[in-house]
Amino acid sequence: MKRVLLFLFICSILSANSSMPMPIQGKFPKHLDECIDGYLYRVFIDDKGQIIPSSIHQVLEKSSLHEKILPKTCKIETQKPVK
Repeated sequence: MKRVLLFLFICSILSANSSMPMPIQGKFPKHLDECIDGYLYRVFIDDKGQIIPSSIHQVLEKSSLHEKILPKTCKIETQKPVK
């Protein structure tokens, strides 16, 4: 009986952990990923996981614990004209 209760308890914990939704993370395009400037920015992400450009605000300097961040100095790459 104790083993059955232990088994049910473990199964309930495992099923509760697996049903937690994963947060949406924005994806940095390659040209933005290459020009990270060392400051922390707050950005908002839309339903498609894209960063909303008008929501970018500088917060503070980046420390070693912060993840990659979106700098204001990065520009959207323009397509080169085909000759």
